[in-house]
Amino acid sequence: MDEELIKYYRSFLKDSIRKVIDFSRTDQYRGIAPPPIEKP
Repeated sequence: MDEELIKYYRSFLKDSIRKVIDFSRTDQYRGIAPPPIEKP
């Protein structure tokens, strides 16, 4: 397997995304209800 591909998949599995994305701005963090699963 290509070494670059291995690095990509390892970075995908790590939790380092929390250092990059500000999760305090997401709807889930702010307590906004999700949309309905089905249309009424």
